[in-house]
Amino acid sequence: MSLARGIADKAPSAEAHRTLGQQVHGRLQDTILNGHLLPGTKLTLRGLATSLNTSIQPVREAVGRLAADGALHATPNRSILVPTLTRPELDDLNSTRVLVEGEAAARFAEHASEEDLATLSQTTDELRRAYEALDVVKIVTSLQSWGLRIARASSSEVLGSAIFALRLRLGPHLAEAMSAPVAFDPDFLQFTVHINHEMVLAFRDRDSVRARDLRRADIMTFQRYLYQRLGFPHRVPAVGS
Repeated sequence: MSLARGIADKAPSAEAHRTLGQQVHGRLQDTILNGHLLPGTKLTLRGLATSLNTSIQPVREAVGRLAADGALHATPNRSILVPTLTRPELDDLNSTRVLVEGEAAARFAEHASEEDLATLSQTTDELRRAYEALDVVKIVTSLQSWGLRIARASSSEVLGSAIFALRLRLGPHLAEAMSAPVAFDPDFLQFTVHINHEMVLAFRDRDSVRARDLRRADIMTFQRYLYQRLGFPHRVPAVGS
């Protein structure tokens, strides 16, 4: 998987108000979030600057911010690593996701606009097609887009920020699992798309309780599937354990 395109390729109208450092930070965030860098990938400031068509200083600033968020790790020899999380660390991140994303789904059910609902339905269809085509890049970007749409429209800045931070750290492992040399399970993928459709129906009905329960079930069952693809033993701890 490759790094994002250079800053110069971005439309000026979209980022003209942002500093160069902010632009670089945003591009690296998107690269990590959407799984373009797998766990254990080694990077350098110079290599990143070249890939992003910029100087080293804004890259250094962006890397520092991402390291503080746990999305990158700076080593003593000045190289940069995409962290490889342990099973307990992944368990912790995912169990937290169950709590905060379940709550975000409940609030989304109360506040979602017709545009939000239409976008979720469209993303679900994109995800189904990506599964059918075994398009790992599209699978990861669609999964992240689906969850973050709910987070942004939950009317809670705290929930939105927490969910983004969790998904940022999990992005490389999501991509690693989906790109593992393991056959995809078509029955499970059909099931997970079905849950997404059921959630959209709950959102349309403004049923916050059902939306919360479905979102929690979706995260936990998909976690089991990812762990299976990563070769982990079949064990998912209860929420809060």
